[in-house]
Amino acid sequence: MESLLSKLRKSRKNILAKNNVIGNYDFHTTIVTLESFENKHIIELDKNINILKEHQNTGVPVPLVVYESISNITVYACHEYTHFLDCTSTLWGFRYLELMSQAYSVDNKRFDFNTEEYFYFAKEFHDFIRSIKLPNYYTEIHESNDAKGKWLVQQTLGHRFSSSGHITEIPILFMTFLNENELPLVRSPISILSLLECSAMSQEILHKISLMSMLCNTDVFKVEFQRYNDEMKKYLFNKNMTEYSVCAHFISLWFNIQDIEQIFQASSLLSRAVLNTPIDAFDSI
Repeated sequence: MESLLSKLRKSRKNILAKNNVIGNYDFHTTIVTLESFENKHIIELDKNINILKEHQNTGVPVPLVVYESISNITVYACHEYTHFLDCTSTLWGFRYLELMSQAYSVDNKRFDFNTEEYFYFAKEFHDFIRSIKLPNYYTEIHESNDAKGKWLVQQTLGHRFSSSGHITEIPILFMTFLNENELPLVRSPISILSLLECSAMSQEILHKISLMSMLCNTDVFKVEFQRYNDEMKKYLFNKNMTEYSVCAHFISLWFNIQDIEQIFQASSLLSRAVLNTPIDAFDSI
């Protein structure tokens, strides 16, 4: 029989679906799932924890197979639980939880004290969830222009459309990426999704690099580090993923940082700071 959670998920759009294919954070429930893993993976992870403890005590390099077993699960758990923490322990997250609480409390089939006059709370929460990821029409991708080489960046400011199609006073910040010939590659908005994904990717990458230290300064470590570094560069320079990576890109270009670890160390701090910035501060800016 299909689980209730599976039925629930099918009825909703996964906001993070483009980037999170192994795990999931459900914005409607705050539930974290790691759908690609089974109990056998957890049992294997539990066995390898003892080898990790031995490494911490002796400094002996961990075998590659053990490193892969640990990292394959924990990096994705780290990513998804960062979403959970950002959504439950920041000022932005507190507003999100308040809207969720108000929306679920107007269920008059469960709570007799509520009437239809409070149903707008559910609509407000629905609109809030939809606003986390901006509609695709805010992103402009120029497929024909060569994306190889160093990317340049321009900043522009616009205004959002309302649900009825009218232009509002709500501002929207765009980053337009250009190639070395100053031809446009992609214009991407900075959304709440961009901040949340920047924060989660930062923790995932820093955790992964930390786990690599278990391999010590061996040839295996050097190969794995270079492989992962190349993988992250492909992620950053993917024109179809820029709404997810735009904040890390902006930090890299603004501060002229090329090292992947340094980019995401800075991204971790700044994205968390923005999520904890009061609305009044943005109004002042």
